[in-house]
Amino acid sequence: MGWMDSLNAAAKAASKKKLNAAQSEEIAKDLVMMSSFGSALVTLVPIPLSDFVAVTAVQASMVTAIGRVYGRELNKEEAKHLVLELASVCGAGLVAQKSFATLTKIFLPGLGGVLAAPWAFGITWGMGHVAMTYFANREVTKAVLKGVFTKAKSEAGSVFTKEKFDEFRKKHGGGVEDFVRQEVSSDDDRGPAIKPKPKKKKKPAAKKKAAPPAADGGSTPEAE
Repeated sequence: MGWMDSLNAAAKAASKKKLNAAQSEEIAKDLVMMSSFGSALVTLVPIPLSDFVAVTAVQASMVTAIGRVYGRELNKEEAKHLVLELASVCGAGLVAQKSFATLTKIFLPGLGGVLAAPWAFGITWGMGHVAMTYFANREVTKAVLKGVFTKAKSEAGSVFTKEKFDEFRKKHGGGVEDFVRQEVSSDDDRGPAIKPKPKKKKKPAAKKKAAPPAADGGSTPEAE
């Protein structure tokens, strides 16, 4: 089972159970942990500009999974819209992270992703806790959500360690890279992942030339 399959399977399994608030929070925290390391690993995939697409896709999947845990079903587009809405509440930090990750990857190839990984982890960790608070209490104010993001993001530094990151990379590295390439190639602005090959037009059948009339006006002699 791949990395994203594990995320979705855990969320679906939780959505079928009657969970109390403490149980929902515990499962949601596991989903946030997995998604945050996934976002960090995305920054190591050597595709410039992939962060803008792939990190948002990871966060949208995380928000979808957390929503299920709290009894809310979202499709992919709804989840992306909610991520952008929550990001606007969190402030410019989210955009700054994506810009940082992309620019370091372009100007410091091989090193940029390593520098950006803790940033991506922290932003996604903060976003995950914002989503948990949002789904647990739909009446929560923007000021509260912003405070949740700031606190969680500051705590992320003590959660992210090289040892844990290397362990996650060893276990899920291939799955995350496949996920990134799929998201980048299927992004709406870039067209379909695999463009259909144009159909070859069949050449019209050549018309058979009529045999020239015999000199004496009779029929054409048969070939010997």
